[in-house]
Amino acid sequence: MSAVLDVLRMLGVQGGALASVACLMVVFYLFRAKSAGARMASLGAAVVAYTAATLVAIAAALAFGWIDPNPGVITEHLGNAFRVLVEQGSGPGRRFVRWAVDALAGGSA
Repeated sequence: MSAVLDVLRMLGVQGGALASVACLMVVFYLFRAKSAGARMASLGAAVVAYTAATLVAIAAALAFGWIDPNPGVITEHLGNAFRVLVEQGSGPGRRFVRWAVDALAGGSA
């Protein structure tokens, strides 16, 4: 912004005209910030909506007894799901996942 004001000063623009140009530049940047803020607000709204939908689904599953809030059961089910995914894998990906499981389980998986 100061570069534009320096150019205007070199062209002989002074006083109120220079102040009005500065105000117009501030308005321009405010509108740019508003559009970036609108994008961020819509992103934030989407995150809130998806989080709320996920929490409602979890609450419904808990209320109907479809899932057990016991951490041991949850980790067991996640482990079983992970093992099924590993069994479905093939090639280098399968070897990497098996290595990661062994490393995380301390070699006992």
